Amino acid sequence: MTRFTDRTAVITGAASGIGRETARRIAREGGRVISIDIADNGGAETVAMIKAEGSTAHAIECDVADPAQVESAIATALRITGRIDVLVNCAGTGFYRHFPEVTPAEVDRVMAVNFGGTFWTCRYALDALLESRGNIVNIASAAAVNGIAYLTTYSASKGAVLAFTKSLAVEYGAQGLRANVVCPGGVDTPLLRLFTPPEDADRHLTTRRHSLLGRMSKPEEIAGTITFLASDDASQTTGATIVVDAGSTT
Repeated sequence: MTRFTDRTAVITGAASGIGRETARRIAREGGRVISIDIADNGGAETVAMIKAEGSTAHAIECDVADPAQVESAIATALRITGRIDVLVNCAGTGFYRHFPEVTPAEVDRVMAVNFGGTFWTCRYALDALLESRGNIVNIASAAAVNGIAYLTTYSASKGAVLAFTKSLAVEYGAQGLRANVVCPGGVDTPLLRLFTPPEDADRHLTTRRHSLLGRMSKPEEIAGTITFLASDDASQTTGATIVVDAGSTT
């Protein structure tokens, strides 16, 4: 397929996991990819993979929690490609923790990356996206729509992403901008491997939701949903929340 020919996609968190697989998928379908990630080495690896497959990509190092860095990164992306047609926000962080043990610094960091990073990339890419009549796909989490023990801070940040995206869809739909949310469940990524429940966690709480398909999702499976929403195949889809969690919310 060539659904992204002559289009530029800016993808945060593209140094690994869902972001990397989304970048590769869009590039295979003809898109130019800009990887934005705090992990510069990982971003370079993603770009090398894409170029080895014969497509165009560039990496920009950026901590999405810093609005000034985000503004600079988006400006650099526009200097490189001249346009932005798709924005995918995959950058994220989080942890399991008993609620009373969460520190102010941890709350600030998770909110700054997960919600703030999404907010500021959308803000600084907005004019370019309106000009191209492009679209936004923000990555929240099944934790944004379900109660999950020991994930209070992460869940709150992803719930904010979900609500924010719906508001964007309403405010800018008449100007041709689409905005949608993907809520993955358990995905085999480097980030998820860092999520370790407390040693004294109640197993009844940590195992209350199971994949109906018997396994975790792969990053490329989530990337398939993201690229659908980012393509013209979803031209009448905006303000939607698509949960990709192997049926665990059923």
